Formats: sequence, structure tokens, C-alpha cells
Amino acid sequence: MEAMRFFEFIDVDKNQEVTSDEWLEAFDRIDQDGNGAISRKEWTLKNGTTHLFDSIFKVYSVRVTRDEWRQGFLGLDTDNNGKLSVSEWLRNAPTVIQESSVPELAKRPSPELARKPPATLNQAICRPSLSQSDAANQSQSGSSSSTCRLQQDVVAELEKLRADLERARTATQQAQDARAAAEAESRDLKKQVVDAKAALEQERATAQAMSRDLKQQLANAKARVHEVQQELVTAKAHGRELERQSERQAAAQCGAVLKPVLTRAHEDGTLASLLSRAEAAPACAEATRRHARRSS
Repeated sequence: MEAMRFFEFIDVDKNQEVTSDEWLEAFDRIDQDGNGAISRKEWTLKNGTTHLFDSIFKVYSVRVTRDEWRQGFLGLDTDNNGKLSVSEWLRNAPTVIQESSVPELAKRPSPELARKPPATLNQAICRPSLSQSDAANQSQSGSSSSTCRLQQDVVAELEKLRADLERARTATQQAQDARAAAEAESRDLKKQVVDAKAALEQERATAQAMSRDLKQQLANAKARVHEVQQELVTAKAHGRELERQSERQAAAQCGAVLKPVLTRAHEDGTLASLLSRAEAAPACAEATRRHARRSS
């Protein structure tokens, strides 16, 4: 019997009563990963089936939170004494479990229970409507059970769809945020590329200007070298001309000095003696020889 087996799982001290502390301790034992919620997988590993799991009211069909678990205990504690007896458990356990685990006498709801509002949403869905007689109620129990299971499946499917929609919205928002971040990063990269191109163009323009200046300076240096070379050629030619003029002036001065001396020496017969002395004066030697040739 699934209902009693789960009751015994919760009733740690085996006194046929479940306290609120034992109820919460059972939650912690089922919540193996300790994340504060019992997943369908964790429940199945502990209990084998999910009938009771599906009967507990929860926002998401795939997990039960600790608060939802606590609210389930309050809904089952009909006398509000903070404890669940076996009779309370069997009377208020989900209809799906009752039909498979509770004796026939325990299935018949009392008038007080029929007037009591359901503790959970699934109990409201699964509670069969009371007819005027117990016989009519029993005749409708089979169809009511089938309808209950169908409605539970529909609710579970709706919860799954709601959870999927929420996850899709979250994923869409994350994708939009990632896209916005990527666009911002792309704009930053484009700006950096534009700035780098502008800096490169500026450097290129500066390099070209420096190259033009260097070329102009080189051209000016070449022109100056050419001018210096021309000035050197002119200076050399002028030096040679000055040298020739100096030689002519020296020769003319020497001839003017020697002419009367040579004339007298020729007349006196002492020309040979003067020629030997003229060899010692190189500046006047040529002039003396020319005058001697003309005189002879």
C-alpha cells in the first residue's frame, strides 16, 4: 500500500503519528542535493511512484519547494493539532492513492469531510462530487478516478508548458543581453579601428612631409657642393693666372734692371762673366739668355 508505506517512511519514531518536524525531516531526506526543492527524479528514487508528488499543490510541476511541502502538512492536519494520525492521513491522502491503497470503508467520505474545502488544488480537481446517496457515489467512483487522472495530467502538462515558457523567456532575454553586449563590443572595435586608421594616416602624412624635407635638404646640399666645386675650379684658374702674372712681372723687372748692365758688359767685353753670375739668379736667367741671344 503506497500511502501507508510513505506514512511509515515519514513516521521515524513509529508511534503512528507524524509531527511537523518529522514531515520536514522527510523533505530533507528526499531532497538529496540539498537545494531546497524536491524534484520528480528525487521523489521517484525514494518512493518509486509519483502519485503523491503530483497531488501536492506546487507552482512548477517538476519540483516541490520546502514551503509548498509545509503547506501540504497544514492541509492534511484537519484537527490542527500539529500532528498527522493514520486516520487523518488515510482520509486526506490524494484520491489516486486512496483508490489503490485504502480499504473500501475508508474511501467513503463522511458528511463533514464532504463539506470541508479541499486542502490542495489537485484535491479540489480530484474530489468526486457527492450525490444524493452513497450508492450513486460509489457507482460514479470509476469515472471520477479516470477524470481525476486526466485532469491531473492536463494540469501537469500545463505546468510543464508554463515552466518551458519561462525558460524560453529567460533564454530569450539572455540572448538579447548577449546580442546587445556583442553589438556594443562591435561598436567599440569599429571605433578603435577608425581611430587606428586616422592615427596611421597622420603618421603617414608626417613621414611623407619629413621625406619631402629630407629630399629638399639633399637637393640643396648637392647644389651647394656643385657651387663649391665651381668656386674651387675658378679659384684654381685664378691662382694659375696670378702665378703667370707674377712670373711676367718678375721677368719684366729683371729685364729692366739687367738691360743697361748687359749693354755695358757687351761693350766692355765682360758678357761671359755676367752670364755665369746670372745662373745663380734663376729669376733673371731666362731674361738674361733672351737678351744675350738678341744681342748676338
